[in-house]
Amino acid sequence: MTFCQNCGKELQDEWQTCPFCSVVAEAENKSENITQDNTEYTALQKLIGIQPVVDYVKNPENKKTVIAVIIAIIILVVVANQFRPENEVEDNGITVRYTAININCESIEVQYVDPDEEVNFLTLSEGESWEEEIPGFEYEDLIGVSGTNKDDGYCHIIVRLYSDPYVSMENRETVDSEDTVSLATLLIYH
Repeated sequence: MTFCQNCGKELQDEWQTCPFCSVVAEAENKSENITQDNTEYTALQKLIGIQPVVDYVKNPENKKTVIAVIIAIIILVVVANQFRPENEVEDNGITVRYTAININCESIEVQYVDPDEEVNFLTLSEGESWEEEIPGFEYEDLIGVSGTNKDDGYCHIIVRLYSDPYVSMENRETVDSEDTVSLATLLIYH
């Protein structure tokens, strides 16, 4: 019994070349002196099914097909890289838009909660409005905005909270001196 020195397959004595890998047959009797490494490699090739692929690639008749497949893989990699984002977008958390409008108060004090759950203050004169988008909130954070009448009489205040898809709220009221119009909620899906 003889075997091909290149692929290890069994050969018939009259064959000049190996029909499996096309190498000139310089067969030797391997029935008793098969090396352990060659046996493992051939067994591994058979186990994972790579031997038919190796045989196909080694066949000169399949050269054009192999080259076409390699070119197609390279083109796919290049095209896929074109659609990969260049820079990862930093996640700034949930953005909340606060709005306060002073309709006819001499002045109102606006209070709003930031992502660190600290209360911030600002003052709006008559006819002024304030709107700010603040990023950095997380799901189930407390958000809130209020306007307090700092005038001696009645006036109208509007406050709004907005963050899609979590919240869209508005409160508008006519209030007396030192009264407050407010909105507060947790950021949860509606």
